[in-house]
Amino acid sequence: MSQMTNLSLVVSSKKSGGKEMADLSDNPSSSHGQAGSMIEAVDHGEDVGMPDVMRQIVKELESLEMGRKIERFPSSLPRLPGMEKAKGVSGYTLTRDLDKSREEMYSPVIVEGKDMPDLPDNPPSSSHGQAGSMMKVVYHGEDVEMADANAIHKLVKEFEKESLEIDMKIHRFPAILADMGDQFVIPMALAIGPYHHGLSRLQGMEKAKRVAAYTLTRDSGKSYKEMYARLLAVADQARRLYDEDAVFDISKSKFADMMFHDACFLLQYMQLFSSEEDVIEQSPLHRFFLSNAACIDNDIMLLENQMPWSVIQALITDTKVVVDDFIAHVFFSSSDYNNIAPSDLPPHLLGLLRLLKHGRLGKTPDVLPYAPPSPIRAMELERIGIKLDHSETGAFTDIGFSKGFLFDKLFLPPLIMSRTRASWLANMVAFEVCTGSENKGNAYICSYVAIFAMLMVREEDVHKLRSKGFIEGELSDKQILEFFKRLTQQMTPGHDYFKILFAIGDCKRRRWLRIMVWKFVSDNAKAIAVVLSIIGVLVGIFKALFSLKQH
Repeated sequence: MSQMTNLSLVVSSKKSGGKEMADLSDNPSSSHGQAGSMIEAVDHGEDVGMPDVMRQIVKELESLEMGRKIERFPSSLPRLPGMEKAKGVSGYTLTRDLDKSREEMYSPVIVEGKDMPDLPDNPPSSSHGQAGSMMKVVYHGEDVEMADANAIHKLVKEFEKESLEIDMKIHRFPAILADMGDQFVIPMALAIGPYHHGLSRLQGMEKAKRVAAYTLTRDSGKSYKEMYARLLAVADQARRLYDEDAVFDISKSKFADMMFHDACFLLQYMQLFSSEEDVIEQSPLHRFFLSNAACIDNDIMLLENQMPWSVIQALITDTKVVVDDFIAHVFFSSSDYNNIAPSDLPPHLLGLLRLLKHGRLGKTPDVLPYAPPSPIRAMELERIGIKLDHSETGAFTDIGFSKGFLFDKLFLPPLIMSRTRASWLANMVAFEVCTGSENKGNAYICSYVAIFAMLMVREEDVHKLRSKGFIEGELSDKQILEFFKRLTQQMTPGHDYFKILFAIGDCKRRRWLRIMVWKFVSDNAKAIAVVLSIIGVLVGIFKALFSLKQH
């Protein structure tokens, strides 16, 4: 080592109970200050060798020519609790599939000064194989412990149940889309559910929630106790649909109270757009809703700000809420909510919006070739003989491609790009990412977004789409372009995107001669114009000479 000649690790030893200081010779200095010292690798009481990560850190410190002070490596790193259950199930599945015993899988783990715990020869079995093939090593205490077989069974069952409920869960905004920014994740004014409930700047809505609960109960003709009992009937189920870390410190009674008031607020807001009465004559609560509608419309469609639809269903029966009217007013989209099959009911309000926007259920996607052709810009479509045309409906799945003699046509539903609708779009994409929709062939929103992103490479592409009526709204061409670039950077497109891509590729193959001619004309337009003008002049001269000759 160039900067540190003798670097020894301080290893916590149960036998010695002490630590040896690293002997560092030389006395280098740097702008980071002087000091000298020590690197400590502690694995919660167990003697370990130098981890690879520590070697890497030492190399990086040397390469940066840090001073003699080497900061202590943190013994406890930030935890990711959401993955711990998956790790446990992975260990169980690995040992089961390898058909190894716990002793065989455990043998590489050597702990100095520790006796291996006794392992039962015949652990309980289940439909998943031998539960005894799963074990858990705990480094946080004095002893290395085996996980109880029953606990492993319970863990596996819980994990399987959660996997089946993935479409119904209230998900966190996926980390893969984190570059989108907080405006698509954190509410502006209204917290629904536990994820953002404690934010101080969102407390202004809490009083309105209480008023909404009182008004809803009064207008329903039911007692507060009756309405609250309906909520309690679904509260435990709703609680399980949120991440454990978000509800861990919230008692059941507080969670139920939060759900009740949040649901009443949502239903009262929905009822505002379900009534045929003049809103000017409505209550102060309705006027409050109208004055904050922009923020509320944004916040109720955030992925992390959703409420299980079962909670809404529990309280909606005796209200004047007409879901179809609310959808038509807020989403500018027609619906037939009452005819949605129970199996297709949405997990939450954002899921309902997605359900209405994709417009087709249970359709099996076509089988496509494996390798997709190259994407194409909006400005280049006409070069290869493709014209853009509006779809008959506004459903995001109403995307089509038709072949013609002179031109093929690409049909797209128009896109309204306000700030609120951009947020809705981003959160619908996030919902599909969280539920693995692309693997099921129903990532309709991702496909719609990917097609628009493909067509928009430069601002002139956005301008062309806007001029043809495919993009509307307050956002500028630059803002729209940046939004789609960020949204699709880590997003996996859906099946419909590749279907359109293959149709465009087929058009290129069929019209290769036309494309070559069009490209030649486009690339040499100025020269061709000059040649044609010269030809025009020459034709005029020859005509004049010919007429003179005749006379």
